[in-house]
Amino acid sequence: MNEGYYGTVKIDEYTGVYQAIKWLIGKGHRNIGLIMDNSEHYHLGERYEAYHQALIDHGLLIEEKYIQKRSLTIAGGYQGATELLRHSEVSAIFCCDDMVAIGCYQAVYDSGKILDQEITVVGFDGGEVTQFVRPQIKSVRQPYRELGKAYAEKIQMAIEQPNRRIDDRLFHVSFET
Repeated sequence: MNEGYYGTVKIDEYTGVYQAIKWLIGKGHRNIGLIMDNSEHYHLGERYEAYHQALIDHGLLIEEKYIQKRSLTIAGGYQGATELLRHSEVSAIFCCDDMVAIGCYQAVYDSGKILDQEITVVGFDGGEVTQFVRPQIKSVRQPYRELGKAYAEKIQMAIEQPNRRIDDRLFHVSFET
């Protein structure tokens, strides 16, 4: 096996989240909640930093009460959104994962608010699940097919050329509304 550097495969988490928050601000949202995990994972740190910087760049304050640290699950999304919805001024919620967004949708429904009229929810991942809820989840989409291909190529290269340094790969995401 490759004794050298294996390289990394990453997505541009920061730019994707920044675009999503900028879009929400452009739609008039000023009090944007965030539901994220409490972990120290690199990708979640990038997502938080982008949320934070987008608010600062648009002259908005960072309100800790608008940040909910919950598990990246449907239940975590429901719990986090339930807390955020107690603040009537929150008009948008960014979820660091689409499964969280599904839980958020249920909490919005249970609150009696109308999605995309009284509150906007945005997720991250762009997996197939976003297509099966209504309204469809607005999400930062990862290029899953390209990521899978890159991982397979790295494995093959490590086997076939064990002494070769394997370069890092960065993939761009897209925000689809």
